[in-house]
Amino acid sequence: MDDFDDEHSGARRIKEEANNLVGGMGEHLSQHTVNRRYSAHFGATIHMTYLLWCMLDVENEGPHGATIMHLLWTLMFLKMYGTVDTLSTTAGVNCNTYRKWIWLLIPKIAGLDGLVSFVCVVACLHECWLY
Repeated sequence: MDDFDDEHSGARRIKEEANNLVGGMGEHLSQHTVNRRYSAHFGATIHMTYLLWCMLDVENEGPHGATIMHLLWTLMFLKMYGTVDTLSTTAGVNCNTYRKWIWLLIPKIAGLDGLVSFVCVVACLHECWLY
């Protein structure tokens, strides 16, 4: 299980996992570049991903064994809507493993109460901070 001491360590871990998955988010880049690349792959900010992970409460609610990497696979699938064949290759796993985890997490995400409101508020705040 992924358990974070605080939000900062959670965001750092998500960034590391995203860099392991797709690359291009190294320490030498500006935060703006990292955020833009992250959003291009996953359709959310690192902070939104952290909050989503907390809302999913995987440790208590399941699916048991799910990790941040599985959430990133799911977000990448939802953002890019590529085929499982191509996205599982990017993830470095077989199609069945990729399919298993994304389809365990998609209904969990869809079933979150208040998710649309949450996303709208965070997106608005994010836009305000950028400009």
